[in-house]
Amino acid sequence: VIGTFDTARLVMLHQKVDRASSAMADLVSQPETFDPDANLTPLYSAATRLVEPFDLQSNGVVIISEVVGQDDDSGTIVWQRSGGGGYSSSSNIGSEGGTANLPSAFTSIREGETLIVAEVFYDYQPLFLDYVLGPQLIEHQAFRRPRQR
Repeated sequence: VIGTFDTARLVMLHQKVDRASSAMADLVSQPETFDPDANLTPLYSAATRLVEPFDLQSNGVVIISEVVGQDDDSGTIVWQRSGGGGYSSSSNIGSEGGTANLPSAFTSIREGETLIVAEVFYDYQPLFLDYVLGPQLIEHQAFRRPRQR
């Protein structure tokens, strides 16, 4: 019975982290212009609320990146910000100023094309049976093309 409780918590956390990454990518991709330094703080608060009752501020982090296509079909990460939590993690797509390591579904990104990438990481610790499920790093990514840029 106790193992079922931890398993249900893990499934719910996966759903919440997936929903938070999707919502973050969607919110960042909506405006015509977006200033990450001015506009991300309230979005991090929204991600924290989306992951509740799990504590994103203590056990997770949100990383948002903007990737712009180059003339060689690669993408460069023009800006990247993290927040919403204190967990220390680096982006799976790379770091600001570098070439983006995008999933194979993105075979190329056209020159000048923009892509928003939202990654949410959560350090899951089972409440009861950590020897069954064990601690896990839950991570989900979402990709959106800006609507008006």
